[in-house]
Amino acid sequence: NEYKSYLRGIRMTLNIFDFLDRGTTGRNLTNMLLDKEGPFYVSFWSRPYWILIVFYVCLAFSLGVIFNILALVASMRYHAIYGDPVSMILLHNLAITDIVICFGFYMPLLITLFVDGWVLGGTVCVIIHHVVEVALLNKLLIIMLSSLYRLWMLRKTR
Repeated sequence: NEYKSYLRGIRMTLNIFDFLDRGTTGRNLTNMLLDKEGPFYVSFWSRPYWILIVFYVCLAFSLGVIFNILALVASMRYHAIYGDPVSMILLHNLAITDIVICFGFYMPLLITLFVDGWVLGGTVCVIIHHVVEVALLNKLLIIMLSSLYRLWMLRKTR
């Protein structure tokens, strides 16, 4: 069974190269790869590692949402997390950005995995792409600002 899967992958790669040699654009190749009746399509559920991927995505989504909401509630309502106001603002923004990433990336990924194809439409695809891209950039900038603020606080105390 493993050998057949390996041969199918080699055959698929050779077909893709043959397809590209005929002067096909990348968009047509993507459509052929995602076409369920096409020669290149391999169902997600027929792959042996699908259970690990689904488990990881479910775990990342659920833990990401639960722990980020817990951090927001603990710091805003119960004041269980102490810090100066700037650090708390950065922490809140980081938690909100993580929640946006969970709902913008992991939720559509779960839907796509369970349905075995993209069913959310082209407009939603573009919106999700931009939302996740902005959220990841926001997360990077928040971590950078947090590091710079801590460095500034160390210089201020000297």
